[in-house]
Amino acid sequence: SSTVLFGDQTYKAEPGGGKILQVAYTVDDGPSTASSNTNAYVTTGVSVDITPSATSSKIFLTWNHIFYNTGSNNDEIRMTFYRDSTQLGDCIMSQAQSVWIPSAMTYVDEPSSTSAITYAAYFMSNQSNLVYGANASYNAVITAWEIDGS
Repeated sequence: SSTVLFGDQTYKAEPGGGKILQVAYTVDDGPSTASSNTNAYVTTGVSVDITPSATSSKIFLTWNHIFYNTGSNNDEIRMTFYRDSTQLGDCIMSQAQSVWIPSAMTYVDEPSSTSAITYAAYFMSNQSNLVYGANASYNAVITAWEIDGS
């Protein structure tokens, strides 16, 4: 078989938004824990700083993490992002006991700012089980991608 190309096949970037302007990330291997069933988020200790170049920019956040539940029954884990002190969208996962569970979360933020911003990853347990997040063998990574929003 053969491939036939017609016309100019050179890729040309279209004007306007969607381009990646900068990427900032943090890799962390420090353990974090949550043992509260009061629906209170606790920090994972994983955060990243970014300064958007325009108020129209969007920030695409990714968080890759791993959890371990020490309890005797299943535990609902909630994960969320914070922009400085503002909580952003969250997600829920369930996990079985005594097993490491890889997890990931993404979120698109529109901060409308050109000031330095700290994005942080938080989680909580819905039972009184002790839940670990990250350790020296399994790193946690938070990444902030600034996307041109023009």
